[in-house]
Formats: sequence, structure tokens, C-alpha cells
Amino acid sequence: MDDLAETTCGDPKSSDRRKTSEQLALRQVVPMTAGSVGSSACGASHGRDVRQPPRSDVCRHRLCGARHLQPVTAYAAGAGRGPVRSLSLAAACFAIATGAAAAPPASAPLPHPRPAGPAAPSPAPEPAAPEPAAPEPASPAPSTCHAALSALAVRFAPAEAPSSGAACRIEDPVRLEAMRANGTEIVWPDRPLVSCGFALVLAGFTRDAAQPLARALAGRPLTAFGTGGGFECRGRNRAAGARISAHGQGLAVDIAWFAFEGGVRERVEAPSGEAMSRFIGALRKAACGWFTTVLGPGSDAAHADHLHLDREPRGRNGESRLCQ
Repeated sequence: MDDLAETTCGDPKSSDRRKTSEQLALRQVVPMTAGSVGSSACGASHGRDVRQPPRSDVCRHRLCGARHLQPVTAYAAGAGRGPVRSLSLAAACFAIATGAAAAPPASAPLPHPRPAGPAAPSPAPEPAAPEPAAPEPASPAPSTCHAALSALAVRFAPAEAPSSGAACRIEDPVRLEAMRANGTEIVWPDRPLVSCGFALVLAGFTRDAAQPLARALAGRPLTAFGTGGGFECRGRNRAAGARISAHGQGLAVDIAWFAFEGGVRERVEAPSGEAMSRFIGALRKAACGWFTTVLGPGSDAAHADHLHLDREPRGRNGESRLCQ
């Protein structure tokens, strides 16, 4: 093997040495591969076993340092004298340098990641809580004025405001029917439509002034009196272009007659006797304490047959009086 190394790496023109190398190669029983050529050519020069791994640095020095590289012809044992394979010395050195020195992989290959399974189904949304049923509209609470009327034992009915335009309006309208005063029921047969505030004043006047005066001056209790319709959208004294009357706000009534126990009925414009005349006169004066305007026979032609009573505000404080 030393001769083979010297032949390969020495003088390429020596034919004797080449013959000797061929004879030595025929006696080798190892397969002629790139690694075995390297081992035979380079390993034997250092007295190593040809089956040991080659030294790439030695081969690089011994084989590849020569100026001229000759092809090596190898023969397989028992195959006759024909060449089996021819390798250049440069290819042998490249195979030894790269194959023998190849490092194992830095780390074992990782397995492929496990495919993700199907996403867990989202939980079904909880059914929305049913919305609470809307409360039924409560009946409107009675106004303070209505409660006061009831406390005075007045029978009345809440009413809708009439649609008569912006000029005429009535606040908290009611229809008066009757009341009890000093143990006697007094009826308003015309069922006047008035504001609740005016109804309170009229009920107080009836209980505290009209009924006591009837008993004292007429000698019998009062049972009814005519008031007219109450609300009426018109000008004062029914004059064209005049200021809207207190009737247009539900703040007035026109009393044309009185009825007493026993069926006696007296007209304001023509009382039947002295007692009835005193009663109507006294009642007219008392009304000035309850109403802001009191007009009747003798005031003007428009009030010759009735007593006009209203609560329209007068003066700066709304409490001035006009009594004629």
C-alpha cells in the first residue's frame, strides 16, 4: 500500500511503479470506492489499516499536493484484466474531504404539528329575557280642585275642553249638576260648563250666602236656580269686535231665576213681592265678596233680566271688583 501511495503522489512517469500498484490493487479484496481509494492511496503511507476511516488532511497533503494528478485504474478481484472503474485523484480527494467529514444533523427533525381539530362550537346564546309588559295606563288622578268639589258635596262630571279656537279656552272644565247645602239639595238644571276653579267659588257662594239668605229673607230654602250654559265663546255683551267675555273662559254664569221649596219660582227681573225683592238685592250685594264682576238689572241693557257673576281677574292683582 505504501507503494500505491508513492506511485499516486510521486512521479507520474514511472511505469514500473504503476505496474506494481496495479498488482497490489488486484490483491485487495475491498470494493473500489472513493473511500477505499483514499484509504489505499493515503492511509497506507502512514501504516494504517485500510479499513480505518481516511484522514482527509493527510490525503490533502500526500495526494493533492502533487503537481500532476493521474487517474487510478482499479480492478475487481477475479474480474480479469479489464478496468472496472476509473477515478481521478481530485474526485477521490473531494469525496474523502466531504463525505468523511460530514457532520451529523444538529438536531433530529421535528414531527409535523398535529392538525388543529375542528373549533369547539360556540355555546348557544341564552334566550333573551322577555321584556316586561308595559303597565296599563293608570286612570288620571283626580285634581286637587276635583277633590275640593267633592268635599263640598258637589255632584259634577269632568268634561272635555271645547274646541273653540285659541281665543276661548277653559281650564279643567267640569259640568255642574247639584250640591247639598244645609241639608237641602240645590240643583243646577242647566248643567253649566265652567272651569273647576269657578265651580268651587260658585259652590261656596251657594252654600254660605244664597241658601242662608233664602231661608232668612224668602222664608223658605232654595232648591234650584238657573245659570245658563256657562261657557260661551263670544265678546262682551255680545258686541262685535269686543273683548272676549269671561264666559269664553268658563269663568261666568248668568242667573235668571230662583226656585224655592214648595215649587215657588221667582224671576230676577220681576220679583213677586217685597220679600223676594229683598232677597235678590241682598244676594246681589253678597256676590261682590265672591266674584270680581257682578252686574244685573239697572247696570245696563245687556243685564236687565239676570245677574251676571264672573271671576275674571281685574286690576293689577286680579282681585279688583266691579259691582253694579
